[in-house]
Amino acid sequence: MTRQKNMLEELNSGREEAFKLFFYTYYPRLVTFSSLILSDTQLAEDLVQEFFIDFWEKKTYKRITSLDAYIYYSIKNSSLNALRAKKHKAKRISKMLAEKPDDFTIHATEKEEEFQLPDIAILYNAIDRLPPARKKIFELCYFKHYKYQQVATAMNLSINTVKVQMGRALKFLRENSFFL
Repeated sequence: MTRQKNMLEELNSGREEAFKLFFYTYYPRLVTFSSLILSDTQLAEDLVQEFFIDFWEKKTYKRITSLDAYIYYSIKNSSLNALRAKKHKAKRISKMLAEKPDDFTIHATEKEEEFQLPDIAILYNAIDRLPPARKKIFELCYFKHYKYQQVATAMNLSINTVKVQMGRALKFLRENSFFL
């Protein structure tokens, strides 16, 4: 009997120890596999953990015949779906950034803090809190679609300075806008 068939029989017995063995056997491999698709280890770990939870709770193992084929196919599909969602989110954010009016600012009042600001408002508020030079670099790149070299020339900076400032701007925006 093959290792896969043994594992399936053990899982079908419903014993928690069998599931633990299954988890420890496949978890590292599946995270690596998913990471190769996503280029994001944290997201891969989350997807694989969700897979194992669903696998155990829904007793999916009772309906499969090829364990390896099933789990790798499932993780591949979950990873590709997450990748599509990530790309869609990036396009949505880029579109929102492109539509930002030049004079947009948000000044939170006590009344505004009682309800959640819309996603776009949170993002614009974070952009407005960037240091002036970094904000200008960010706006030239994202709103005016300048290339780094064009921004460097226009602001009399080195291209490396532009790259570093953009990296810091994006890091700040990720940390201060929950959906980036």
